[in-house]
Amino acid sequence: YCGGPRLQEVMEAKRGQLAKSGVLFSGIGRRNHTRLYMAATDPRHVEPLRLSRGFGPAAAQETLRRRLVEDLRAEVARENPDVLLLSCHQLGMLPNVSEVRTLHGLLAPLGGDIEVVAHVDEQARVLARHYAVSNGRLASLTHELALASAPDWRKAALAEWGTIRPQFNEYPEIQAAPFWLDYARLAEMWESVFGTLTLRPYDGE
Repeated sequence: YCGGPRLQEVMEAKRGQLAKSGVLFSGIGRRNHTRLYMAATDPRHVEPLRLSRGFGPAAAQETLRRRLVEDLRAEVARENPDVLLLSCHQLGMLPNVSEVRTLHGLLAPLGGDIEVVAHVDEQARVLARHYAVSNGRLASLTHELALASAPDWRKAALAEWGTIRPQFNEYPEIQAAPFWLDYARLAEMWESVFGTLTLRPYDGE
């Protein structure tokens, strides 16, 4: 929502030039490294992406996770980059610190320091874009507006996160309020695992 697809497009187009400078834009996905997100989600929380790609069952997700680690290690061993770039805009939607820890566990064995960067925009603009692209959203934005008076936005939004009914296209990623708009709490959770999170303001130009 905040320039991620465009950044990924440019990094893919410049992959060769980046490699000459010792920077590897990972090839574990064409552009958006969604396997990172699918591997990190709670096995019991089957979200739309995992379900549509056949990784809903816990055993299938575990196979995905194992192959992802193998592919990353092989890629790093083969290319021996100074810097490895991974990009996945769904990662900001991980609701639980346990999932962020799972992601850290997947990346830490690769070695080196890990820097996490999130590109963000003013929350009202991000919410409008999120609503516009939420295929199958049933509730209007009045739902989020009603939560604005809650003492804890993140907690109020996550209260709806447990409802999953695939037969009715009811996934919290689509239907529930986006808890991750609380940037302060988002940063707090990621920093508790990775040590740091850099928020960069989105500039469309």
